[in-house]
Amino acid sequence: MAKNEKVDVVIVGAGASGSVYAAVLAKTGKKVVVLEQGPDWKLSDLISSDFWGRRIKHAGAPFLLEGRHPVSYGYQSGWGVGGAALHYFANFPRLLPNDFKVKSEHNRGLDWPIDYKDLAPYYDKVARDVGVSGDAKAEEIWRGRPACIYDGWCHVGCPTGALSNPLVTYLGDARKVGVEVRPWSTVTRVLTNGNGTRVTGVEYYDQKKERQFQPARVVVLAAWSAQNPRILLNSANGAHRKGLANRSGLVGKYMMTHYASGTWGIFDENVENHMGTTGAQYMSYDRYGKTSHKGAFGSSFIVAGSALKTSDLGGFANARLDLFGADLHAFMKRAARGLARINAFGEEMPNVENRVELASDKDEFGMPLGRIVHSYDEDVARVWNANFEEGLRIAAAAGAKESWSGRGNIPTIHLMGGTIMGTGAGNSVVNSSPECAGSMEERYTRTAMTLHWLIALAVLGQIAFGWYLQLIPRGVPDRTVFVNFHKSTGLVIGLLIVLRLVWRLTHTPPALPESMPAWERSAARVNHVLLYACMLIMPAAGYSASNFSKFGVKLFNAVLLPPWGADDRDIYAFFNGLHVGTSFVFVTLIAIHVLAALRHLILPRHEILRRMLPS
Repeated sequence: MAKNEKVDVVIVGAGASGSVYAAVLAKTGKKVVVLEQGPDWKLSDLISSDFWGRRIKHAGAPFLLEGRHPVSYGYQSGWGVGGAALHYFANFPRLLPNDFKVKSEHNRGLDWPIDYKDLAPYYDKVARDVGVSGDAKAEEIWRGRPACIYDGWCHVGCPTGALSNPLVTYLGDARKVGVEVRPWSTVTRVLTNGNGTRVTGVEYYDQKKERQFQPARVVVLAAWSAQNPRILLNSANGAHRKGLANRSGLVGKYMMTHYASGTWGIFDENVENHMGTTGAQYMSYDRYGKTSHKGAFGSSFIVAGSALKTSDLGGFANARLDLFGADLHAFMKRAARGLARINAFGEEMPNVENRVELASDKDEFGMPLGRIVHSYDEDVARVWNANFEEGLRIAAAAGAKESWSGRGNIPTIHLMGGTIMGTGAGNSVVNSSPECAGSMEERYTRTAMTLHWLIALAVLGQIAFGWYLQLIPRGVPDRTVFVNFHKSTGLVIGLLIVLRLVWRLTHTPPALPESMPAWERSAARVNHVLLYACMLIMPAAGYSASNFSKFGVKLFNAVLLPPWGADDRDIYAFFNGLHVGTSFVFVTLIAIHVLAALRHLILPRHEILRRMLPS
């Protein structure tokens, strides 16, 4: 397997999300390589034709489709640099606040670990970066990109750049600052070190079908929603037998789609339906409440004014599936002038049984094919039907001369999910950063965990015992026995602390996640340094004090260790004072450490505490 030069970050997928990661990381000085399984498209390769446009749709290994409502994935991903964002429909709808706490508010579905207010600034930033605007003049001067001419060919790629696809936005910016985009690179596995605690890079096959290794400090999986789980599951190794990021067993689970209730209408006037954007000219959240339709549950997002072409996706020929020959010809002549459609997209609730899994069949690179299993529930059927009924009422109120529902099998649109975001490694694949939760986790070794908890319990007990000794009057016979026991356990703990420190210096600890605020990471490091200092000073000072007295140390009241220093009360008082004083500082630092740990237990956003707990 050929090995390439190590980089800071390797990104799998050059689409909507991969291009953003590439641009943002490269601008901070990181060395970034983007791997894309398809060709390196240029704007000049994009042609306004349904036939030619199929080149940029999904290609590569097929997915096996099962379930009562198998997923139609032809439009869900992209083939080549730019990904599915080469053929998106020029609309930027957002999630709304009522999407984030569905479980808490309705006892349905699941809650997100984040809120709308967490996402809103990023929605705004993307809107500014790509030039989301309805003003053609504003678009014309936006970063020198031409204005949209509303010719309705968004779904096959925009050759002018007005669609603001990755080639002219984030990916274009990334290339300007040195990001390497490597096309014809099919990633099959994410690789880790021997004990599975850190990623080391990815395995991929180049255009010549030769196996390559791209080493990297960080791996970003930004392929489409079914491919990311497939790669994670195929990356299983001795340390991660169920696949990477799969401690919860949820990789590939909770796959979801949207569905659409399309209502058609023919009007007398010329509605110029070939013009506009593929998505819609108008968007409405009027039915976005979870209980907008009586007896049904789930949001609906309504669009109208979609550009219509003759064939392919949503074209005239597909508007009346019951017509053939002369009847279809007559209908299409009328439809070319007056046909319009209103679409209501419905929401599917997460279902753990809807999933991506590995099949026994393999692709040309020996990677198991993915199997997508998907079925809708009764709520979907209720919302779907309710939207059809309302669509017919809207068409009649708008003055359509003819109207009908575009019924058939419930469609599956916009495949999502497979790498669920949750509050901890037990209920998620990624956390809110989003980093893999509990896979490459940066866990401490078993030896480090054992020493940590053994020393923690011993030190707390030793401090409490030492403070108790201060209450026993001198001259009491039992006091000498207790003091020698305290000294003896102190020596043993001191040796454990030295062993822990040696282990710490020779085994790189897991890095604190970048998602933690900088001040919090700095505070944690300072606290740890001070804790180690106290753990070394306390036993050293106590042992030294004992050796500047006439008593020395009688190890566990059995073996006398004669003092090696003079019987000097002043020196004894100095070291004993240092020993006792350090204990108070130590307890304060421990309290801070425990409070921080409790905070991470109650608010486990960064998965910090789990790293020091047995798996």
